[in-house]
Amino acid sequence: MQIFDKEDYFFSMRLILYLSLFMRKIPIILTLILTAIWGYTSWYWYVCSMKSLCNIPKIETSQTQREDILSYQDVVPEKIEESEI
Repeated sequence: MQIFDKEDYFFSMRLILYLSLFMRKIPIILTLILTAIWGYTSWYWYVCSMKSLCNIPKIETSQTQREDILSYQDVVPEKIEESEI
């Protein structure tokens, strides 16, 4: 009397092989995910905190000027003084 069939044995061996290959890929996948998160957060920190590019005033580009949106003249001065350079 056989306890294991040959098919059951090969199935279990294939399952163990697939699981071992998958277990090797888990640290690689986690490393890639953590690297992507770190890259995005460091980019966001640099752009917003260091360069202050997240809170740029919007410039009106349409024909009608609204009071709540800055115009080009409000953002860019006509003349730059030497003391500001």
